[in-house]
Amino acid sequence: MSENAPPVVDAWDRLALFAGAPFEFWPALFDYLAALTGADAGLVATRGADGAWAQVYVWPATGPQAEAGPREALRRAAAEAADAAVAEGMLARDLRVEGFRGGGTLLGVRIPAGEGAPPSALFLRATDRLSPAQAAPLLELLRCGAAVIVTYQERLRSAQSAADAARFGAVLDLLAALRSEKKFVAAAMRLCNEIAGRYGCDRVSLGWTHKQYVRLKAVSHAEHFEKRMAAVRQVETAMEEALDQDEEILWPAAGSDGGPIAREHEALAREQGARYLVSLPLRRENTAEGVLTCERAQPFHEAELAHLRLIADRTGALLSDLHNRDRWFGARWADAAKRWAGRALEPRHTGAKLLAAAGTLALALFLFLPVPFRVQTPFVVRPKSTVYLPAPFDGFIAEVLAEPGERVAAGQPLLRLDPRELLLEEAAALADQERYLRESEKARAEGALAALRIAAAQAEQARVRLELTRHRLAQAVLTAPFEGVLIEGDLRERVGAPVRQGDSMMRVARLDALDVEIEIDQRDVHEVRVGAPVRLAFAGRPGLRVAAAVEQVEPLAQTRERRNIFPARCRLLDPPADWMRPGMTGLGKVDAGRHSPAWIVTRRTADFLRLHVWW
Repeated sequence: MSENAPPVVDAWDRLALFAGAPFEFWPALFDYLAALTGADAGLVATRGADGAWAQVYVWPATGPQAEAGPREALRRAAAEAADAAVAEGMLARDLRVEGFRGGGTLLGVRIPAGEGAPPSALFLRATDRLSPAQAAPLLELLRCGAAVIVTYQERLRSAQSAADAARFGAVLDLLAALRSEKKFVAAAMRLCNEIAGRYGCDRVSLGWTHKQYVRLKAVSHAEHFEKRMAAVRQVETAMEEALDQDEEILWPAAGSDGGPIAREHEALAREQGARYLVSLPLRRENTAEGVLTCERAQPFHEAELAHLRLIADRTGALLSDLHNRDRWFGARWADAAKRWAGRALEPRHTGAKLLAAAGTLALALFLFLPVPFRVQTPFVVRPKSTVYLPAPFDGFIAEVLAEPGERVAAGQPLLRLDPRELLLEEAAALADQERYLRESEKARAEGALAALRIAAAQAEQARVRLELTRHRLAQAVLTAPFEGVLIEGDLRERVGAPVRQGDSMMRVARLDALDVEIEIDQRDVHEVRVGAPVRLAFAGRPGLRVAAAVEQVEPLAQTRERRNIFPARCRLLDPPADWMRPGMTGLGKVDAGRHSPAWIVTRRTADFLRLHVWW
C-alpha cells in the first residue's frame, strides 16, 4: 500500500486482513462503517434454532448511544426486520419503534453464511430519514462490511482449525511415544521430559497415588532423586492438594475468588523459587490416580493450559495401565481381593456377597475338583501306504493327465511320455531282425555254417532289443497302481521337459488306510500313554471332531522349530471320510487323565521352578 493511500483505504485493508480477537474486530468494523455512512448505532444479530433473533454485538458499547432506551429500540427494530433482510438480501426502512422516541433509517443486509450456518444480519441506524436513492450506496457499503465479516470468520475458523490440528498432532505424537514404552517409570520420565522440552518448563514432576498418598515417580531430566528429601516431600504435598480437591490448580491463580485452595502450591513456589505452577490430575474413568506438576518462570497461557489438560486427559489411562502391569501379580491379586472383600463385608450389596460366595466356591472347585486334562498337539494326516511312480526310460514329458489332490482309479493314466524315439527304435530293431533273418537264410542256402550262426545270433539280439523297446513303449503311460489320491507330481509346467530313467515323477497314496501323526512336546510326553483317546479338529473343518487313539510313540525325539517333540502315530477309530486327504492338518487333544484346574493352569510354572530353582 502506498504511503499516500487514503485513511479509509488503509482502514479497509486492516479490516480485510484483521486477525485479532472478536472484541477488537467488531468495534473496528462499526467505526469504519460509521465513518462511511454516518451511522451512530448498529448491531449484528443471528437467528437461533428456536427462530428467535439474538444480538451478537451492539455498537457502540459505551457512550450516549449505548443507553438502554436507544439500544432496546434498535434491537427491537432489527428483530422485526431481520427475516426480511435475510430474505431480500438488504433493506432500508424508517426506524419507528412503538414506545421509543427518535427516528432515522434502519439499514440492514444479510451476512452470507455457509451450509448449515444460522442466518445472520448486519444493521446500522442512520440518524436521518433516507430516500431509496440515498440508501442504495449505503447498503452497498454494508454489503462490503458483511463480506469482511465472512472473511474474518473464515480466517478465525482456519486459525482455530490449524491450532486444534497442531494441538491434537502434538498430543498424538506424545501418546505414540508413550505407547512405545513398556515400563511405567520409563513412560513417566518420558512424559515429564517431553512436556519440559515443549513448554519450556524448569521442572515437570509426576506423582502417583500409593495408599491414599502421592509419591513422586519421575522428575524431568533427573534419572534419580532422593525420595526422602524435603524438596521432594514438598512437591508431593502440593500434588496431594490437587488430588484431594480433584481439580486443576494454577498458581498464581488468574481469578481472585472461587478457585481451588492453593496454599501448598504457594508454599512450594516460595520455598523452591518457582514463579508459576500448574498441577493437573491424571484420571482414569473419572478417578484421579496421579498428578502432573509443571513449574516455569513465565506464566502459562490459556492455549498452553488447554494443551496440558488434553495431555493429562489422554495419558491418565495409559499410565494407569502401565502402573498396574508393572506390579507383580501378587500385588494385583491382593488389590482385587481387597476390592471383593470390601464389597462382601459391607452391610448392603447382597448381590456382591453372593458373588463373593460364588467366587469362593469357584476357587475351591478350581483348586480341588478333578477335570479331564488333555494335551494339545498339532497333527498331520499320513497315508499308510504310498507308491512312487518313476520315469521308466530317458525321454520327454508329453502330457500330464492328473494333478495333485485328484482322486484316481486303479489303472487310470496319469502321465504320458513322448514315445517317438522308442517308435523309431522299434522300427530299427524290427528292420535289423528282418535283415539278420534273411542273412541267416542265405547262409543256410550257401552252406556257410559260421555265417549262419552269426546271422542267427544277430537276429536274436535284434529280437530282444525289439521286445525291450516294446516293453518301454508299454510303460510310456504311467498309470495308478491302485485307487487312491495323487499327492505329489505337479508337472503341468514341465510338459516337454526331459526326464531321466528312475526320476520320481508322481506319488499315489491309498485313501482307505490313513494314519494321523501327532507331535507331542517333550514336556508332555510323560502324560501320553499308548491307547489314549484322541480328538481331532481339522483346520478345514474346525466344527467337526474325529476320534482316534494313540498307537505308537516314537522313542527318539526330533527337533522342530527349536523345540524337541516326540512323533506319535494314531489310528482312526472310524473309516476315513471321503473328504479326508493326506497332508491335512489341525489340532488334536490327547486324554491324559484327570487333574484339578489349578494344576492344569500352573503346571508350566511349577515345572519351570522345579527345573531352575534347586540345589
